[in-house]
Amino acid sequence: MNPFSRNVFRIFVLCAFAIVLAVTGLGCGKKGPPLPPIQEMVAPPSNLALSLAGTTATLTWSYGVKKGVPPIAGFEVDLATQGGGADDCKGCPLRFTPLDTTGAKTFEFAVEIKPGTSYYFRVRAYTGSGVFSGSSNTVQVEL
Repeated sequence: MNPFSRNVFRIFVLCAFAIVLAVTGLGCGKKGPPLPPIQEMVAPPSNLALSLAGTTATLTWSYGVKKGVPPIAGFEVDLATQGGGADDCKGCPLRFTPLDTTGAKTFEFAVEIKPGTSYYFRVRAYTGSGVFSGSSNTVQVEL
């Protein structure tokens, strides 16, 4: 086959392929509606409670594993404080920051607190892929 015939054959094949795509609607470039990313659903811890012994606050909570929910890697304990200083705003939303993490089978956390400061705690579960649950109830303590 000479070079001219080969080029004509290639153009013919490309045109035939384009016609097939146009007639069947395949490869038209039109996309379907966007889909949200697949999100793991993680249940929040429940029944967060606080007990105080001297200056040690001990948090306890429960977590029920549910069928079809991914396993958790652990819990994150979050803390917000108000010390009565100029930066504190009565009635303003609390600003929680991560305090520490525990393992997946640990449902207790102890922390030392200081007099004159209000401490607010909450707990969230998280998976190995970094998906966090919603927050537990919030507990508060002040010496």
